[in-house]
Amino acid sequence: MLAGVGNAERSPMSVRLAGRTAGEPSDSPPRPAGSPVTPAGSPVTPAPSHTATPDAATATAATPTAAGIAPGVVRLRLGRFDAPATDAVARIGVPDGVPVTPGFAVRNGARSLSLTREGVAPFRAVGVTWTGPAAGVSVAVRSRTGGQEWGTWHTAEPTGGFDGAGPGVRQGAQLIWLGSGDAVDVIVTATGAAIPDDVTVDLIDPREAPGDAVTVPPVTSTAVDATRVARPPIHSRAEWGADELLMTWPPQYARTVQALSWHEEAIGGDYAETDVPRILRALFYYDAVSRGWGDLGDNVLVDRFGRLWEGRYGGLSRPVVGAHTPARNVGTAGIGMLGGADSRAGTAAIEAAAHYVAWKLSIGPAVDPRGHTTLSGTATGLDSRPAQPTLAASKSTKAKPAIGSAVTVPRVFSADARVASGVLQALRERAYVMMGAWAKPQTMRRTLAVWSPTGATLTELGDATPTWTGQPGDVPVVADYDGDGQLDVATWTPSSGVWRIRNSAAGTTETFVLGGPDDIPVPADYDGDGRADPATFTPSTATWHVRGAADVVYGKPGDQPVPADYTGDGRADLAVYRAKAGRWEIRGVGKVYLGSAWHIPVPADYNGDGKAEPATFSPKSGLWYFRGREPVRFGKPGDVPVPAQYDGDGKADLAVWRPPAHHAKTGTWLIRGAGSYPIGTLGDMPTPVG
Repeated sequence: MLAGVGNAERSPMSVRLAGRTAGEPSDSPPRPAGSPVTPAGSPVTPAPSHTATPDAATATAATPTAAGIAPGVVRLRLGRFDAPATDAVARIGVPDGVPVTPGFAVRNGARSLSLTREGVAPFRAVGVTWTGPAAGVSVAVRSRTGGQEWGTWHTAEPTGGFDGAGPGVRQGAQLIWLGSGDAVDVIVTATGAAIPDDVTVDLIDPREAPGDAVTVPPVTSTAVDATRVARPPIHSRAEWGADELLMTWPPQYARTVQALSWHEEAIGGDYAETDVPRILRALFYYDAVSRGWGDLGDNVLVDRFGRLWEGRYGGLSRPVVGAHTPARNVGTAGIGMLGGADSRAGTAAIEAAAHYVAWKLSIGPAVDPRGHTTLSGTATGLDSRPAQPTLAASKSTKAKPAIGSAVTVPRVFSADARVASGVLQALRERAYVMMGAWAKPQTMRRTLAVWSPTGATLTELGDATPTWTGQPGDVPVVADYDGDGQLDVATWTPSSGVWRIRNSAAGTTETFVLGGPDDIPVPADYDGDGRADPATFTPSTATWHVRGAADVVYGKPGDQPVPADYTGDGRADLAVYRAKAGRWEIRGVGKVYLGSAWHIPVPADYNGDGKAEPATFSPKSGLWYFRGREPVRFGKPGDVPVPAQYDGDGKADLAVWRPPAHHAKTGTWLIRGAGSYPIGTLGDMPTPVG
């Protein structure tokens, strides 16, 4: 399912995002990956550069860098059941006193492979991987520190998530968090007929980081807001110290998130709050390197204290394909619960997860989290675009779809039979309450507002008091700049190039300079991180200026910029409309002929396939023009087109704003299939927000 796990280079435009303020869920992109630590033979401890070095006592503290915190890892090889590695022991049956994973039945002739190793570099977590079959493999691990007694046994069962095969992809058991140790005792038992091969143990030291001791508040209950479902606090990869040098996975995206999968990372439920960043660093290494997945499998993780943490890279608000539920990764988002049976029904964790479910499902088409959906057997809409060296790179690379049988699942489901049904039911019911009217398709998804150029104010429908006041000459540049799935109010001052953005997720205002008096503002998500990038276009030279990226010339002087995601890969494509010829030029797609000299270009996703379609509106006739379809009349001469997804069906709706005429004082916003709304005065600019 994932398109390769090799090294991926990031464009300069992507790399600059790594410098965002700590605390933002910034989807900080990885740097070019180094060589994974896959030494053969004796134990090794990778240095922060991820180059294998001989086993030695490693420091348990690390200095944070732009790349995060590099874990220390000792790798032990147990070998095969018929050819154990040095110091490993193969036997028939299970040693006395060693448990197997609950629910596993040990057949006659079951075989075990064990290894005891003392005096290794300090570690906190243990991950066991192998090749071959996964079914029926039970792992038991215990540790001790110094001359202390051996701790209790911890068991783990096989867990999947990654779809398909790939270089370095291995079977594995759930990561076991032990807290500390410098000696380990490992027993791997094949309880059935299938025998695993090339058994390997990684002893992971996530090391210390200054941020580990920082108090992080839980997600608290919030009142339902009828105008939006707020994104809950989700602590970023940078906050838990992700070493992005480990990330070798080029993100892939589905059309939309249809359902969410809940499962448990059975690491034990007695960890402390300050352990969580360390657990995440260990889990990141285990998923990305030990198992060969290239990144964390879960999209988001929740701890027993009710805190949410950013998992898989690619954009929190976007439908990122994870590696959490085999054959069910496309069109779903994975929630990993950090903890075992004693934290499974924790109300704080359920509250936090429900808030995430409500927010995630509110971004796309309206759904009831208590309902069901059918996941396609083919990964329709699945895309992968390898990172580009420059903004001027060419077409994206499509991933091959994964084939499987279609299945109907609850909107919140689990493939783990151990998860109590009451947990899932509580998640669904609580998310439904949090979504409120947003679970209903007829709910208005946008807030209707108008911008007054004379007063430099933004006024929303039903509120006489302006919600934003700028400076004379300002231009509204509303877009989702913080990646929470909501449009952020923003303005741009042509005379000075000053942008002012009010981030809806944090309630903060950002100010910076980009562009000049002769430019046109064209904010869009050009780098695929789920956030709109401030950008301008200079018509006289057809030059694109994207914040943090090198300038690019695309188009010809006099062209109109029409950037949008025409390919469905999550990135806005550079595109221009040449009105005189009715010609569209879309980078990575080609030329499209549609429209006339007086038409207004109105690209949008009108059919809900996740791709913007070229379209035009005639202000002379009120006709809308689409490729391969008859024109549609909606509006009158003089109307201003404002297409957007106004309801919850996932498709852009035809809409116009009609300025007041014949001595009328108020204009009218008309939305096809939804009705009309009085708002605005002569000279105003219609501006959907929210």
